[in-house]
Amino acid sequence: MKTSRNTGFSGKSLSLAVIAALGMSVGGVNAATISYEDSESISQSSSGSLFLQKFNTTLGTLTGITVQLQLNDWASTFTFTHNNSVTLAQDSMAGVRVTLTGAGKSLQATARQNLAPDGDIHYSGSGTETLTPTSPASASSQFSDTAAWALANGYVGSDSKQLDYSGIQSQLIGTSGASTSNILTQDMTGAVKAVVTYTYDAAPVTSVPEPSSVLMCSAPALLGVGAFLRRFRGKRIESC
Repeated sequence: MKTSRNTGFSGKSLSLAVIAALGMSVGGVNAATISYEDSESISQSSSGSLFLQKFNTTLGTLTGITVQLQLNDWASTFTFTHNNSVTLAQDSMAGVRVTLTGAGKSLQATARQNLAPDGDIHYSGSGTETLTPTSPASASSQFSDTAAWALANGYVGSDSKQLDYSGIQSQLIGTSGASTSNILTQDMTGAVKAVVTYTYDAAPVTSVPEPSSVLMCSAPALLGVGAFLRRFRGKRIESC
C-alpha cells in the first residue's frame, strides 16, 4: 500500500501565497476640501454678479458645501444733511448692507462704522455735515449644507454658478430729534466677495508600478517559493 505524506500545503493555497506576496496595496478614500472665490469693488449704488466654480465630480464624491458672503475694507466719507436740530448720539452707527441672491439661501452682510466715538454731536437748525470714520469695517455671513442640497441648487458641474449682489444701503442709527428729511449719503470704497468651499471624498489614485519594481519587491517571495518546492520534491513516497 502506498501512502503519501500530507504537507499541509495544497496547490491552491500555494498559488494564493504567491499572489499575496506579489500583491500591491490600493490607496484608500481621503477627505479633502477645495475653495473658489470671486470679488468686485463696490460703491454706494453698486450691484453686479459674482461667479463661483461648480464642483467637478472628477475630483471625487461631494459630501458638503459652505457659501460665504464677505464685505471687506468698507471705508466711507458720510454727508449728513438735516433740516432741523439733531443730535448724533455717541456710538451712532452708519451701516452698509449687501444682499447676495442666487445662492440658494439668503445671505446678507452688514458692516457698521461708529460716527460719534467721542460723545454726542449736536447740530442746530439745518445744515450739511461731513463725517469721516477713522477705520474701515468688514462683515461676513455664511451657510453650510449637504451634497444633496448642493446638487439640487446647481453647484455641481464643470461651469460656474452666477450669484448677484445688490441692495447696498446706508442707515443712520442712533440719532435723536431727526426727521424724515435727514439724509445720509456717502463716498464708499471696499469689495464684495463670495467664497464657496466644497468638502469631498477624493477619488482613490491607483499607481501602476514599474516592472523592475515588481521584480525587486517579489524576488524574496519567489526565492521562498522556490525553496519550498525543492523541499516538497525531496520528499519520498514511502511504500510498505
